[in-house]
Order: sequence, then structure tokens, then C-alpha cells
Amino acid sequence: MTVATKGRIARAAAAALAVSLSGFGSTPASGALPALTWKQECPLASEKVPEPTGYAGVYEQSVDPGRTCSVIQNTSPGILWIRVARPNTAVFLNGSTTPLEPKGWFADAGAQAIGGMSDTQVPILSGGYAVIKYNEQPTRFTFWMADRQTQWRAEFAVQVSEFTFKRIPYATWLDARINLRRNVEECASAATALWEHLSTTDRPAPMQDVIGHLATASETMEACKPIHEAFDPPPAQRTPRAANAWDDFVDRVKAKGTAWADDLFEFVAHHPGAIISRLPRGA
Repeated sequence: MTVATKGRIARAAAAALAVSLSGFGSTPASGALPALTWKQECPLASEKVPEPTGYAGVYEQSVDPGRTCSVIQNTSPGILWIRVARPNTAVFLNGSTTPLEPKGWFADAGAQAIGGMSDTQVPILSGGYAVIKYNEQPTRFTFWMADRQTQWRAEFAVQVSEFTFKRIPYATWLDARINLRRNVEECASAATALWEHLSTTDRPAPMQDVIGHLATASETMEACKPIHEAFDPPPAQRTPRAANAWDDFVDRVKAKGTAWADDLFEFVAHHPGAIISRLPRGA
């Protein structure tokens, strides 16, 4: 195959991706703004708060000198939930400490797929952050580890959005990213139903089994169609098929998903209390 031919195939695949991920209609560009970072929300948080006994490696907390806010970072391989009582509030962040960092977009897709967020309860993905705003004392919060369905759904959404986003043409990435998040959210919910159907193990995710069935299983065929066609678009006149793109995507997510499941399984084995704990903490 000549270099020119390869270039035409790449351009055709990129065009097909932009079309397939924008099939739900355009979205105002203002909706693409990422969440604020913890450095913007609680910039003076520098004093470390010791974690509870037995919870090293689960999270880290820092507070500002005036005890008006604190930053919680999830240092576990899984998802933590944080809850506060009003009038205190919890702020979901996109996982990054730098505005416009793509990692934050993937985390945002994972959190959207989970659902259940509010101004008093937010998920924190692995490596991500949340900020608690203290409007009255005591400065307490409750945390616990998400159930395995939630863990799986979020990780699936993060990985699918990451690998798909990398294929979006730069000229159309702003609108396509918004549509991608919506596509991923719908696909993640459907894929969770398929995961529960296929699952025969207590491990968090037979992700390799689910990914291979996205385009054919009744649970995921329609909901995941935009994601599948982004990598493996249907043949069209003068539009060469992007050979092996879907297979390459499947292999990548299989490898990453398996490693994530193993890490989480090992973590849970060493921190069994984190799964059932709703442990209150004071800053």
C-alpha cells in the first residue's frame, strides 16, 4: 500500500468518526468547558490530614489554613464516593490539576456514566480529586468505595472515551467530544447490563468479554453503535474501510481493563473495610 493510499484511508476514517460521533446533533460549545481544578477551587490546601488507621493508600486529604475547604484525592485503584451534609458542599472535579488536560475529559465521561452526583455527593475516580466547601462546622464528610457495577461502568466509560477521543480530528474535536461523552454514557449503561449477564466471577470486570460483544449483543448493539462505527465505519462509496481499527481498539481495552481489574481485586483483598465502610471523617 502506498503512502498516499494510507493517507486517504486515515482521512476517510477520521471523517467517518466525526460524522458517527456527531449523529445526536450539535451541542453549544460552552458545554465543552471542563470542570474547575482543585487548585482553582481550594488553592491554599496544603496541610495534610492523617487518614484513618488502616486506610493508607485509599485517599489523601489536605485543608486550607482557614478550614474553609479541603481537597480529597483518591489514591486507590477504584472509585470512592464522598458525601457531606448541608450547608457544606462537595465539588466534583475532572481529575486533573491543569485546565484543558485531556485526562480530565476521560474522568468526566466516567463520572457521567455513573450518575448519582449532586452538590453534596460526588464520585472520585482513581487518581482524581474532589473539593469539600465548609460553610459550617463540624467539617465532616463520609466516604465509601463504590460497588463493583459502578466501578466497572466508570472504568469502561473512561477507557472507551480515551481511546475514541484520540481518533477525533482536531478540527472537529470540540463538538465531537461532547457527543462522544453522551455516546459513551449510553454505551456504558448498556454494557453494564451485558457485563452482568456475562459475569461469572467476583472480580470487578470481565471487560475483555464485554468489549468483544459490543457490536452484536442485544443489550449493546444500538447503544454502542456510534462507538463501534467510529472505529469500524460501514463501507460507503469512495470511503475506504478502516481495516483492523476496531480489533486494535478491542485489544487495547482488553489489556488495560484486565490490568485494572487485577489491581482493584488486589486492593480490595488488602482493604476489605473500604468496600462496606461509610466512615465519617473530620478535617
